[in-house]
Amino acid sequence: MQDIAEKVDKLISKKKKLRKNNPRVVIRCMRLEGASKKDTLKLCNEKPDAIIFTPVTNWAGLVGPVHADKEYHTCLLPWLEMAMLHNGDFALCCNDPRGDFIVGRFLHESITQIWQGERLNQARMAIAKKPLAFVSGQNCQNCTRLRKGFSLKEYFYFLKEG
Repeated sequence: MQDIAEKVDKLISKKKKLRKNNPRVVIRCMRLEGASKKDTLKLCNEKPDAIIFTPVTNWAGLVGPVHADKEYHTCLLPWLEMAMLHNGDFALCCNDPRGDFIVGRFLHESITQIWQGERLNQARMAIAKKPLAFVSGQNCQNCTRLRKGFSLKEYFYFLKEG
């Protein structure tokens, strides 16, 4: 965990040194009783742009069935953010907490390489296609986010609230 916190600190430091606004560094945590932004900040020497506590979803089918529209909606998360797990692996999105679909490894690749990488782009294209054509291991079809939809307006409101 310490190696990851150090790499995140380096990213934030480099961003500050270059006087850049992007990429935004947002730490997203599951909303659990007793969890606080103050405790999360203790993990980092550099302050991220935001810390967001999100409500629990069905974690791409890991927790309970999908209770939403039968119709699929285009999930925007793979185009808007990256989800780094505790070990430095990047999962397809924040709803894959076990890392069933890894798109890159922070300890071996740069964020740019992961963001523009073939594996993430394959998953994005699978989500965008109608009918959907998921990549092997991609668990999006079981996710409440893909079933409920998630507009850009909702996403930016969510970030603002963080």
